[in-house]
Amino acid sequence: MGISPRFYQRRRRQIAPTYLMSGSGYNVALARLRDIAQLTGRTTEAESAIQQLETQLETYRATISTHQKKTVLMMGGSTLNCLFRRFIVETTVGTAGSLLKELTHYPWIEPAGQRMEPGLMTVPLDRILQIDPDVIFVQTYPPSVAPLSQQLANHPIWKRLKAVQTGQVHEVEQFWHSGNGTRMMQVILNQLMPIIYSEQVSHIQNS
Repeated sequence: MGISPRFYQRRRRQIAPTYLMSGSGYNVALARLRDIAQLTGRTTEAESAIQQLETQLETYRATISTHQKKTVLMMGGSTLNCLFRRFIVETTVGTAGSLLKELTHYPWIEPAGQRMEPGLMTVPLDRILQIDPDVIFVQTYPPSVAPLSQQLANHPIWKRLKAVQTGQVHEVEQFWHSGNGTRMMQVILNQLMPIIYSEQVSHIQNS
């Protein structure tokens, strides 16, 4: 017989105040930051951090017009994913996905009722080809040694992708999955936007 989570919650509260963190994505991260700031008496600092992030987003929105938006994919996987022919894709619920949804055409919507970690889903290559992204970001997971994009280099479907043919496949660090605070989101924007919109946003990086 299992023990109710409420039992553990009561025990934790007897030791120290506890805030249970869950969820991912832009809006969830801001709400969580405001909650923690209120609990710790750091509301001013939190609102300042949120304002910096929102200002950065607004600057990008003003620079990138609707008709210029590119179709983007953030995917990852390992040798095992290559064997099973299904790859991990960050959805619009994930941290990076929720940001990319604001500034790109990011059609990777999380299915209702799925059992994976929130913000992630698995997608076969033929589905990715149907969308045919302009830009693909790739994260390589253990136990792979070679980058995932190299492992897929000779795959017939992979070679048909527009991003592959135009040299717009970019390997990125997987540490972006380890945080979703305002600082991490600013890092994501600063790393990804110049790759996606090299000409449009170059002046933002240099200002």
